[in-house]
Amino acid sequence: PLGDQYSGVGASGLQGGGGQRTTVSPEALMASVGTVEARHIGYAKSIAGAIPAAVRTATQDPFGAQAAVLSLLLDRDAAVSKTQMSVLEETLTPGELRQVVTLAPAIHDLDPRCRLPLLDLALPALQEFSQGQYRRFHEMIRRLVEADAEISLFEYALQRIVLSRLGRKFDQPDQLATIKTEAAIHQECLVILSALAYVGGGDQTAAVRAFNTAAMRIGTQVAVAGILPADQCSLTDVDEALKKLALTTLFLKRKVMNACIACVTADRQITVEEGELVRLVAASIDCPMPPILMPE
Repeated sequence: PLGDQYSGVGASGLQGGGGQRTTVSPEALMASVGTVEARHIGYAKSIAGAIPAAVRTATQDPFGAQAAVLSLLLDRDAAVSKTQMSVLEETLTPGELRQVVTLAPAIHDLDPRCRLPLLDLALPALQEFSQGQYRRFHEMIRRLVEADAEISLFEYALQRIVLSRLGRKFDQPDQLATIKTEAAIHQECLVILSALAYVGGGDQTAAVRAFNTAAMRIGTQVAVAGILPADQCSLTDVDEALKKLALTTLFLKRKVMNACIACVTADRQITVEEGELVRLVAASIDCPMPPILMPE
């Protein structure tokens, strides 16, 4: 499981939430869950248009899409990037490596808001991989993320979304919704909301405030229990919670998503990183959610 790679990393070990903050309406975000409006389509087109044409074209081919996703993970730190390139040199063919080298500069300069949209563009072509090609690709992602001692929100989001979206074809079929009551996901909601509250940045008081804002949207039982200590919502815990939440009904999924949105927007602001984290939860539990509007 993905979380086993980071079993010792608590929620406070996730790096994020420190970017530029944009004022948002939590109510509008919650209302968007499960819907797509014209403004979301227009925003998605504008973001896609900000991705260089050569990069967009590359994502239409499985190996070009692979190069784009791997380039997204190349670190800005020269020493870490050197280690990552050594991994790719060991694994990729010369032609595949050239694709990464060609695309990496343009992807390195992308607006952060374009990162998940670029991943969205790449995923359909990656569905064309064979089982063996997918396994190799997934292993490269793991090794690139492990090249330094930290995991950023984006790295975790990318890994989790790839696992959720491609895993349905290569790892396991879709599972039926078997969980229909809030009581059955009490612990999972505690884990997810606690992790989100800590990731949002700020001190313990801010984390508790964000958790409490979100918890009441799930139910009294979660609110009364209170925020978990950071070491009780590691990435292993988060992964296991997401697996169980994926088995809930659409009604419960929407309720969980509304609580997640309430958590990261408790101060009525959101960063690109927090938006990415909400998108990863939505993708992991298969709850439709349009792009989060992040104006300049």
